[in-house]
Amino acid sequence: MNLYRILGGNFPRQGGDWALEVPEVGRYSWADLQQGSAMLAHLLNQSTSGSGARVLCQVEKSVEALMLYLACLRAGLVYVPLNTA
Repeated sequence: MNLYRILGGNFPRQGGDWALEVPEVGRYSWADLQQGSAMLAHLLNQSTSGSGARVLCQVEKSVEALMLYLACLRAGLVYVPLNTA
């Protein structure tokens, strides 16, 4: 069982509900998170050596970083966050 499937199984059925609200940026729905992470997972699957590969990331806290984390879970990859300092 993939961790993303467990998490995704608990997402609201109505994907249009708001998942996040970021000041000065806007709102993101559950569907936005699913679509963004699916696109990134597809890209990562094409550019990595397969399941279990490590994805090193040095990114600030953001919605995009969350989508990247979810994408790694979807693709069966290991998300390795690096300190931004």
